[in-house]
Amino acid sequence: MEGQDKRKKLNTELTSNTYLKYIKELGYYKATSKDETLNIRNAVLLFQSDHNMSITGVWDNATKDMLINRLVSNVFSYADNITNAPANGKWIVVNKTKRTLTLYEGKKVIKKYPVAVGNPHTLTKSGKFMINNKIIDPDWGGGGFAAPVKGGTPENPLGSRWLGINRTDGSYGIHGTNSFYSIGKFISHGCIRMQNYCVEELFPLVPMKAPVWVGTEAELKAWGVTQNAFTAN
Repeated sequence: MEGQDKRKKLNTELTSNTYLKYIKELGYYKATSKDETLNIRNAVLLFQSDHNMSITGVWDNATKDMLINRLVSNVFSYADNITNAPANGKWIVVNKTKRTLTLYEGKKVIKKYPVAVGNPHTLTKSGKFMINNKIIDPDWGGGGFAAPVKGGTPENPLGSRWLGINRTDGSYGIHGTNSFYSIGKFISHGCIRMQNYCVEELFPLVPMKAPVWVGTEAELKAWGVTQNAFTAN
């Protein structure tokens, strides 16, 4: 089928009742929760982040258009461009505008994940940092507004993993969560939240002292990191 005919056919076929079949075939769905609505939302988030979209977790016209682009394309490749990587090994970029985290190795994309970042009152600080500690099942100190919570418990808001960054204005990092529907939102107290199964996958891949660049889309471009949305080929 020619590309335009395939695109027209998919435009008709892809509805709120049918799109999940294609998302699953592409490998984005994971049954990590008993909450099927959450599993579906996470699949959409992973699809959106992998294609450098601004993530929402919602099946909408932008996601439909992107899924059509993906399905009519001959190959999938990331549309990232790094002018000057800070390391030949693994390093991280957090795009605050799109709410995504990208793991690079040199100039190559290894993996992309959806994240939550700071709310308007406690914005996630932009800057160039590095990983300075890694903790499995971290304790939570309460943040100055709640009682501390031991690590490894469902009530812990840091989830199952902590990747600390060397900010000097407090304890901030990349971590899991117990607020599963918060991913994709501007909602944290300044940290970068991930689903637990995502941060557990990321955790062993990131070495100590790995660079972590955190910025808006415009800031990242000024630093030589361009993360364009996927286009059909």
